Amino acid sequence: MNKRVVRRLLDTFFRHRWLYLLPVALFMLVGASQVVASGSGYLSVGVMDVAKDTLLSDLTSIRGENFGFETPAAATAKTMNGLLGTDNFLTAIAKSAGVTGALKRGELSTLAIKQAITVTPDGDNLVKIAAHTNNPELSARLAKGTIDSFTNYLVAADVGESKAAEQFFNDQLAAYQSQLEQAQTALREYATTHPGGPQDLRPLDEQVEIERLKSAVQQAQETFSNAQQKSDEARLATEQSVRDVSQRVRVIDEPEVPFGPEPRLKKAVRRFLCSKLTGFAPSSLRAPH
Repeated sequence: MNKRVVRRLLDTFFRHRWLYLLPVALFMLVGASQVVASGSGYLSVGVMDVAKDTLLSDLTSIRGENFGFETPAAATAKTMNGLLGTDNFLTAIAKSAGVTGALKRGELSTLAIKQAITVTPDGDNLVKIAAHTNNPELSARLAKGTIDSFTNYLVAADVGESKAAEQFFNDQLAAYQSQLEQAQTALREYATTHPGGPQDLRPLDEQVEIERLKSAVQQAQETFSNAQQKSDEARLATEQSVRDVSQRVRVIDEPEVPFGPEPRLKKAVRRFLCSKLTGFAPSSLRAPH
């Protein structure tokens, strides 16, 4: 094809502007055929309310969530979409949804679960979590599993340090209790083997030994009490963090089992928007056996 022919074709194309619609029509036809071929499927949606601070975080030393210049909903959706790119989070969703067996048998894959789930902000504080599969119950379970897994992720992130501190002091308490009992036993045994009057009337060597044994008991008691207090503080911090997460992230609408398949037109629009927002369109999953 020489340059003259190419030039004529381009000249014809630009003179007839209705030809501009041909590529658009072609892509729309291909997209519509894909939607029809893929079936409508079932969509289950849950909605979370995300708060920046809570009353508990204001009254205690618990830090609130730092969203920067983003709205709480936008920052949360970004975090959740990031987590959906990790195998550990997808595996947690499968466990919460009760489809771990299907995942191990190869009936489902983490990639398929990822493509079935979309997370988008809705305003400043609401986040929508949607799951789209060919099975209505599976859609609801995946949507709820995503919400539960994200809540568990927040709790684990907030209580990690306090849990570790609580475990450390609990492990030490048994040893400190044993040291305290040994010191008390040593004092009692010395008093039994060295009967006498008041301490200040005893011989000097006995006074010194009794004072040493009393000091050992007092030191062991202080060590045990301090460890007990630290353990209680760590346990309280853990409980505060768990309650703070439950207040910062509240489920407004629980994902429900859809009564019917999603309308094809609505599905086509959603697939288009999802492809623009996340870079891929969610696929449809069939029910695991």
